[in-house]
Amino acid sequence: MRIQIRAVSKLAVPKDGTLANSVVYAASDEEKEEQTAKTNISDALDSTFRPSIKVDLDAYRPEVRNGAWYVSEVDFELIATGCGVLGTGGGGLTRHELLKSLDTLRKSELGRLRIISPKSVKDGNLIYLGSWYRISSVINEKIASGDETPAGIDALMKILSQDEPDGIFTDEIGGGNATLSVYGHPLTPCTLPDARGNVNMVMNTDTPFRLKKFLRTAAVKVGLGCAVAARPLPGSAIKAHGVPNTLSQA
Repeated sequence: MRIQIRAVSKLAVPKDGTLANSVVYAASDEEKEEQTAKTNISDALDSTFRPSIKVDLDAYRPEVRNGAWYVSEVDFELIATGCGVLGTGGGGLTRHELLKSLDTLRKSELGRLRIISPKSVKDGNLIYLGSWYRISSVINEKIASGDETPAGIDALMKILSQDEPDGIFTDEIGGGNATLSVYGHPLTPCTLPDARGNVNMVMNTDTPFRLKKFLRTAAVKVGLGCAVAARPLPGSAIKAHGVPNTLSQA
């Protein structure tokens, strides 16, 4: 580590050179610590965000059991790469979301994160949705907490008196931009949470365009760096209108 010190006024240096000697000794100690630290550095190939770097991708197969895809770190990296291709032009970089996903996976119990087929969803299940609601320039300047979408979904579950979601549906593969609602299904109640724990709730609007205006106004107030979670869709709507197998396609 190199430290630069700038004096803004006259500096009184001891004549006996004690200060100079102490600086030399301190520098020597830092060099020793730096050399020791270098010996403990892990292999550069052991990447923390490139799990596939030591994997034979031609031979690799995802873990699928009983109709559920148990997502691994390698799967997340491949999905992030595919979303970057499928989502060109919107949604921002996928690297930030990959790092969040890897962190979540490493902190979760084994087998907690899984992807299921829409066919296994019951018609009456409530499937929640969530996506980013922000502008591209803010993405690289304002750090997200990672809890925005879960906070919005939690607020919706309180309103709908549900203890846990029956499933989470990805609004858009490749980006977090707002998407058109499914015809015949209301968007409200709708939440707009930000990184600081603020959650705006819109209970009802006369038109989707009015909801859009409300959300835009609230988003500006919190710095255009937030998420949005609209009313969950029933399983029947997911099966009828959702595009299946997009995660595996990515």
